[in-house]
Amino acid sequence: MTPTLLLFFYIIFLFVLPILPGAGGTVSKVAVQRGRSVTIPCHYDRKYVNNVKYWCWGSTWLSCYTLVRTDSPKAEGETSVTDDPTHHVFAVTMTKLKTEDSGYYWCCVDIKGVGDDGTYLYLDVTAGFYWRHCLYMLYTLRVQVHLRYSWTLG
Repeated sequence: MTPTLLLFFYIIFLFVLPILPGAGGTVSKVAVQRGRSVTIPCHYDRKYVNNVKYWCWGSTWLSCYTLVRTDSPKAEGETSVTDDPTHHVFAVTMTKLKTEDSGYYWCCVDIKGVGDDGTYLYLDVTAGFYWRHCLYMLYTLRVQVHLRYSWTLG
């Protein structure tokens, strides 16, 4: 095989296969405050009701590290997984989130003999919107007071 053809297959494997139907899909980005919990729904095709589902972490499919699976202990640390075959969705819950938990995660279906299928999302764990909002409000108030004071004297 030529290097160009190999590169083509590599690009297809990394970027196209993860978005093909199978794992079904989920949201593409989730933002949550540090210390909070989040539950991510992962939809899958009905033909995969009996397949193992899993949740992994990594920026690419090839570097994905499995955190929890539906065929082994359903919880690992602060991460757990539950499958609802009636509605063709499995849910991953992550608790006590830290900013270091930010990154790419994958909803995956284990498909024997064909290769697994998955859909990724980005989890953004922030220090907290509330404090940024308060600082913005204080700044806005300061500007308003300054303008009002200037207009009173003017």
